[in-house]
Amino acid sequence: MSAVRIDNRAVLANRITALLAWIGVFVSGVLSYGQAAAKSIPCGIGAGCDAVSQHEIGKWFGVPVAYIGLGGYLLLGSLAVARMLLGSSVWERLVKISLLGTLFGFVASLYFVHAQISVIRETCTWCMGSAIVMTLSLIATGWLASFPAPSDYKPALADNGFAIGGLVLALGALGVYVGTMEKSIADAAMRVDLGGVTPEQIIPEAAKTLGEADAPITIVEFADVNCPACRSSAPKLKGLFQEGKGKIRLAFRHVPLVKLTGHEKSMHAAVISELAAEKGRFWAFMESAFSTENEKRVKSESGLLALAAEHGITAQEVRDAWKPDSPQTLKVVSDMDVAMQINALGTPTFVVFARGLPPVALSANRVTEVIRAEPYRSLWGG
Repeated sequence: MSAVRIDNRAVLANRITALLAWIGVFVSGVLSYGQAAAKSIPCGIGAGCDAVSQHEIGKWFGVPVAYIGLGGYLLLGSLAVARMLLGSSVWERLVKISLLGTLFGFVASLYFVHAQISVIRETCTWCMGSAIVMTLSLIATGWLASFPAPSDYKPALADNGFAIGGLVLALGALGVYVGTMEKSIADAAMRVDLGGVTPEQIIPEAAKTLGEADAPITIVEFADVNCPACRSSAPKLKGLFQEGKGKIRLAFRHVPLVKLTGHEKSMHAAVISELAAEKGRFWAFMESAFSTENEKRVKSESGLLALAAEHGITAQEVRDAWKPDSPQTLKVVSDMDVAMQINALGTPTFVVFARGLPPVALSANRVTEVIRAEPYRSLWGG
């Protein structure tokens, strides 16, 4: 009687480890999607998921921690499934591997939580959730290891549910959540009000446009240099511009989201770009600001001063421009006013003016697709 009871408890503990692994797949999957697609993850009031994910501590040997976590949870889930399917022959060996894996994951989670609090000084709600899941996984796996392998064990219907159904549910929930994120991004573009606006009201001065003034298509971007999605879309937009061969013009207006974590220096960067515009180097500066190697530099004053110097802008010019009433600061404020007037407050938002067509607002994941399709394609002969 006692042996049967122990067997049942071992099976129950194994099901719990599988369930926790699939929960971990969902949590780390959301973080991984944010990294891969350069999307801002809904993080909760006062939390800083973007700041944490973009910090150097958020990568190990160049690999985002989110990817490592996703791989770890998939491994733990697979080990639980293997125990269900293979039974007592490899049970104890697989339990030991799971125990080592969860112990490593627990220590790594502790380190990462400590780094968030003491080094990055921001909190990622999803990362904290993953740390909790890994802690519970360690406890559950330790409990599992306290029992001998169940003898004559055959997978029950419930085991199939935990093995396959749990993973399917986790991936399904991840898909639904990602879809919700994408919809919220698309909805932000849909809320832009272009009723009655003219190109002259939206397109900025020539220094902040790239391409021919008589191009049949003009794409005006409202963006922030510290916005992950803006940074991700920059090379795609450059590629589209090059494809246009003079028939697509780009324009830029600043929407520095300074109240968001990780965007504190966005206004400073925008003001420097206005100095660069005065020297005819706006697009050269913006390309540098959006480049991967300068991702950290645009988040600090020292980094921005160094970047400005590379474009012939002195530290004194920058400090003068950073004053609240400087002409450069007022130009950025003017960009923000335009964004507020049409409700283009999500970054990046693209407003497209095309000859013979009404203006349209598009999100980052739609702009290249739309411009490459009709009726726009025929305007630039792509």
